[in-house]
Amino acid sequence: MTFLLSMAIGLVTAQSMQILDLFQEKFDIIEYELLGEQDGYSDVYELTIRQDQNHETKEIEAFPQRIWIAHRDFDAPTVLQTSGYSAGFRPNELAELLKANLVIVEYRYYGESIPKDYHWQYLTNDQAADDLHMIRQSLKRLYRKHWVATGISKGGTTTCIYKAKYPRDVRAAVPYVGPLPIQQEDDRMDEHIIRLGEQSCGDKIKAFQKRALAIDDEVLPLIDSIARADQMSFTNVDMALAHEYAVLELPFSFWQYAHACDDIPSADASAREVFNYLQNIVGYNFYSDMVYEFYKPAFYQFFAENGYYRFLSSGFEELLDDADHHSNQAFLPKGVEVKYDPDYMKDVIATLDRKGKRMIYIHGALDPWAACAYRPKPKHDALFIAKEGAGHSVRIADLDQADQDLILEKLKSWLKL
Repeated sequence: MTFLLSMAIGLVTAQSMQILDLFQEKFDIIEYELLGEQDGYSDVYELTIRQDQNHETKEIEAFPQRIWIAHRDFDAPTVLQTSGYSAGFRPNELAELLKANLVIVEYRYYGESIPKDYHWQYLTNDQAADDLHMIRQSLKRLYRKHWVATGISKGGTTTCIYKAKYPRDVRAAVPYVGPLPIQQEDDRMDEHIIRLGEQSCGDKIKAFQKRALAIDDEVLPLIDSIARADQMSFTNVDMALAHEYAVLELPFSFWQYAHACDDIPSADASAREVFNYLQNIVGYNFYSDMVYEFYKPAFYQFFAENGYYRFLSSGFEELLDDADHHSNQAFLPKGVEVKYDPDYMKDVIATLDRKGKRMIYIHGALDPWAACAYRPKPKHDALFIAKEGAGHSVRIADLDQADQDLILEKLKSWLKL
């Protein structure tokens, strides 16, 4: 076992080591780091534990999974947060509201939680839920008070799936902006974007997109300049194709993060204005090889189980080099067979319909992902809140005071605080 001591702390307290001893009894720890007192927690521990790739047979070699345990009190409730992607320790508003312990789990096949040998068939939502279940069961006799599951975006989706698969693991769940698409490319997000565009600045966005495509030869040198400066390579998609993807992605990203209509450049914008705006709203680096490598596991899941969105290219066909082949499937891992399960999310939804009690779903009404939001059944003691004018970054602190008070009241009631 490797021990890494953070330079940010002074002496390791006796209590820190006593608690660490308890964790060592519960997990097969590969290495650990003591991060000391942070953000109101008496101790924060970064653990790399041995986790099964296949929880069903346990025959495949285990992989290292990073988790963070921020300890407040064994008699306090505990928030279990899944990242959906790579992770690190940072404060969690739900844990702060509840004065709770915090357990953060890095998603399998992300960050430093990567197996030596990839077995893509085990990168599934069920296996990820099993990761959370194993961690929850390992800690249940230490942190005996009620637990709450939470996550944001893809982590919010994972939270819904975890609560559906293991409804008794946690007393409540708070998924933020976590969609449950029911198609490999869900039409509801297209309809959402079209509807928002009809209500406000859809024509202005389209005019800008046409301008951006019409002067692509002037924009490409600007993309090349940042690629050279930041040492970015574009081999999965070349820079010309990256520009077209960024233009097609614009409406989704625009509404996802609730950008202002007044900031959209005019239909005769210069190449520099086009470049700056697309770089700010979408980011050309998203199409670079480095980011492609980072998001490969996510795109595998999007097109195998989670569902995703398509590009709206109608009206731009003559300005695109290959209008029929602009698809997010271009960002799937190469040489890996991906077969979509059309029933997976529908089964999750059916389970939530039966067992989705004590859940709080938080969305931004402008966010296209909100078009695929799950709405709890009236029979369930649950809340659905979609804040008007907000996007994918909405949090409890952004909600109206009445909604914040209602959420806290519900959680305290459910957790018996």
